[in-house]
Amino acid sequence: MDSVNVISTEQTYVKRFRVYGKKTIFRFNPVPEEVSELDWIKAGLSHLVDQVKADCSDTDHLGFTLTSLNLKTKEPGYVAFRPAEQVDGDILWGIFGGIIQSNAESVKSADTFRVECTRVNLPVGSGKVRPGFYNNFDEECKARRGIVAIKNSDNLCLARALVVGKAKVKKDPEYQAIRQDRCRRQTVKATKLIAKARVEIPHEGAGIPELSKFQDHLNKYNIVVYNYNSKGRDVYFDGKNERALYKINLLYHEGHYNLITSVTAAFACAFFCEGCHVPYDHKGEHRCSDICPACQTVSPPCKEEHGGITCLECNMHFKNRICFAAHKGDHCKSVKKCADCNRLVFLRKRKTKHVCGE
Repeated sequence: MDSVNVISTEQTYVKRFRVYGKKTIFRFNPVPEEVSELDWIKAGLSHLVDQVKADCSDTDHLGFTLTSLNLKTKEPGYVAFRPAEQVDGDILWGIFGGIIQSNAESVKSADTFRVECTRVNLPVGSGKVRPGFYNNFDEECKARRGIVAIKNSDNLCLARALVVGKAKVKKDPEYQAIRQDRCRRQTVKATKLIAKARVEIPHEGAGIPELSKFQDHLNKYNIVVYNYNSKGRDVYFDGKNERALYKINLLYHEGHYNLITSVTAAFACAFFCEGCHVPYDHKGEHRCSDICPACQTVSPPCKEEHGGITCLECNMHFKNRICFAAHKGDHCKSVKKCADCNRLVFLRKRKTKHVCGE
């Protein structure tokens, strides 16, 4: 019998790195009679480390938390994030073992312990798109109108993407010149941004630490980095800056950052919920608190003004003029409210005429 087993696995947001990671919770199984509890726990820590590292990549980092309701202090023990290759059972035992032994009187059984392991992937941008190496990524970025491919021969692709993004969202009249790096405008602005943000770009390129520093400096912006080939569902980094006036979306793939100017064009979808990071093609397919439930378009949700407006074509009520205008077209033609039974009728999915009470 294994000394530990997995209770649950879920996605979690790691505030320290501003990225989403994977959290796995392990529980210790009851100790066999012929084995000491300390040996059982020590073996369990080594086993769970081996189990987690089996799925790790070279850029994964691991962090651990030990909890038990029977600990005297009630405070969990922590093993700080470090590269997965530097983690082994002895590292965990060196920290958790002392906590467990100091609580020997209050802890009656090993199966009261829980170990949470959080795994995050910290991307590193080398900044340079080498001919042929990123052929598919490069071709797709050039083909999609919602993506600006950053061309460079240095390791500054992240800073370059950010300054082009700033020019785009602020509608800078020199946007095209900055995007195309005419007269080295992009290069100069990227270098200045690095200096002002006090960021040192490693030789291998910018990663999560540099993204975090840029986010702290660009306090009027929220930086979100999407992983390529996930249609926007996989987020590498989210600054979660609630005070942001502007948003800069980036696309990351194997060491290179490009700018996203349109998430729907970049991810080949009709609509994209930036709150949930979900692409969809028809209004009504995705519902969440970030999108207006009436027009299914505006985010944040529309606020009712002057009693709202009822559409004479679909018989649905909308909160204001913007909300009403947003529903016109596809939404108005695909969803109607029955005037007799008040039931919503989704016309696109129906093959027969609506009958009240069906």
